[in-house]
Amino acid sequence: MDVKDVTGIQRVNANKIAVIFKQYNTANNFINNTTFLTKYNMKAFIPAAQIEKTGIIRFVPANISNKELYTRLSSIYEIVAIRRFSKKVGQERIPLQTVSITFLSNVLPNNVQYDLFSYRVFEYIPPLLQCYRCFKFNHSAKVCNGKQRCSICGGEHLYKECDKPTEISCINCSGPHLAISRLCPIKTKKIIEKKNNISYASVAFTKQVTTNEKDFPPLPSPKSQPVNSNVSVNKSISISANKSVQDVNKVKIVHSKDLKSQIISDNDVLMALVQTLVELANKDDSTPTNLKTIKDALLKNLT
Repeated sequence: MDVKDVTGIQRVNANKIAVIFKQYNTANNFINNTTFLTKYNMKAFIPAAQIEKTGIIRFVPANISNKELYTRLSSIYEIVAIRRFSKKVGQERIPLQTVSITFLSNVLPNNVQYDLFSYRVFEYIPPLLQCYRCFKFNHSAKVCNGKQRCSICGGEHLYKECDKPTEISCINCSGPHLAISRLCPIKTKKIIEKKNNISYASVAFTKQVTTNEKDFPPLPSPKSQPVNSNVSVNKSISISANKSVQDVNKVKIVHSKDLKSQIISDNDVLMALVQTLVELANKDDSTPTNLKTIKDALLKNLT
């Protein structure tokens, strides 16, 4: 049986070949063609990168579990996976305040909602892959056909067998550092290229999706709308103001300690304060953060 509408074929690695079709329906037909695939002992699938997009959010309290985030986070696109980053300290894994979110979409939403809090979504740049066999980049030792290299001197042996531990030479740039060092200029260049390529691919693919609706139909409807969107914090202003006026009329003087107690006891005001801190932490423009910008952001969240 002939495979129709193929526009390109390229090798991905030793075990995978990418087949590019002219239209999405012919690609789907190929995946469902079990007779052809069984005959040639092959498996076909659509790469997750074509239908999913991963972003990150920051400053998420570490005591919130992945399960709770998955249940309570909402977005204009369906959320299919949640993963909190962690770091190893001694023998223990410490959860961080950065969380990755995978969406069933080709593009990222601007933000996601957690109760009253809105978190900005940033693009996720995965770590640069480096082979621990040849120490080149963008592939793993599992599929490497190169010779074993030493990360210390660059010789053709394991680092444990190195007889020149003081003659440090990077296999990639010949510099006086280990092949796995972050100081390697070649590694730095590869990381920058990776970031630029991902950003360019995102823009290019977005244009393709938006201009070829026949070939790329719209994704399923959103998982849910932002929760608690009808909750208003306007009452926090009137409540605080009324309390302050009453106190002034009674005792003529409002002590700062009493005012602080009133603010702390008002949940709506506290929620607005936290929301303001999250927004200021997530902003990436060059606008300086000062008392005026903080006040403006707080007033916006209180109204």
